[in-house]
Amino acid sequence: MGYKALEPVPIRLSETEGLLDRAENVHAGVLWLEFVSGPEGQKILDEVDDSASLFTPGSLHQQLTEGKKVSVVAWDHYLRMGSYEKDIVKAFGFPRPEK
Repeated sequence: MGYKALEPVPIRLSETEGLLDRAENVHAGVLWLEFVSGPEGQKILDEVDDSASLFTPGSLHQQLTEGKKVSVVAWDHYLRMGSYEKDIVKAFGFPRPEK
């Protein structure tokens, strides 16, 4: 079997990482975030589980989406995902349970 990326390719920003402002080793955390977002960290992510960013040149996701239209669900869309899903279900006309 194979797979095909249909256009526009839906892209969702994930693999979120962050730091607590009261963390014991904030500077170590900042160094980690810098490493994992840099070319060396992205290469490791791509080799281990194909999770490097599509914005990383040469990554699997970048290769799959190269030259294709993408539809990026940005951070400001996350709060609206529930209403988007309801609209999609309604547009497709999926059956709804009766109350």
